[in-house]
Amino acid sequence: MRLPAALLVGIIPLSVSAQHSVTEYSSAQRAAMQSVMDKDSSLAFIPETWFNANSLRYARTDPEMAFGKAFKPYYQVGDFNHDGRKDFAVLLLRGNAPDLGMTALVFNGTKNGGFRLAHREDEPFSELRFLKVTEGKLWIGVMESDEAGCFVPAGTGYIVEPCNS
Repeated sequence: MRLPAALLVGIIPLSVSAQHSVTEYSSAQRAAMQSVMDKDSSLAFIPETWFNANSLRYARTDPEMAFGKAFKPYYQVGDFNHDGRKDFAVLLLRGNAPDLGMTALVFNGTKNGGFRLAHREDEPFSELRFLKVTEGKLWIGVMESDEAGCFVPAGTGYIVEPCNS
């Protein structure tokens, strides 16, 4: 599904190759992202092609990895704060340059079907950094390393702690 150009103008200050990223988002998710990106124009979507291709293929196809064929390293959906509403998280590029790092944004679902920003976490850039939902927890990690943390609900936001699984 291709989004109308008018929908993309304010959302994506990137090249056409990154437009694929927004096709996964619902209209409510796009609206929440637009609100954040209006306030911080340094954030930009990361094309999935930036993720290490061999590692992505392995994550999607190796049964031991258990990521699954539909794994999206920069976008995850789930009920992260366990309130019965769908939440979503995204990894974005800061300043259109890998050397400036990445930002993880976690949005909680609201009663009216929208989303509100609940947490922002800045991370160094890695072509192997990913988001993943496992056993009801939102993980952020770097593939092929021991670097991993879990977003743990805390009040109306989250804290990032080592994952204990």
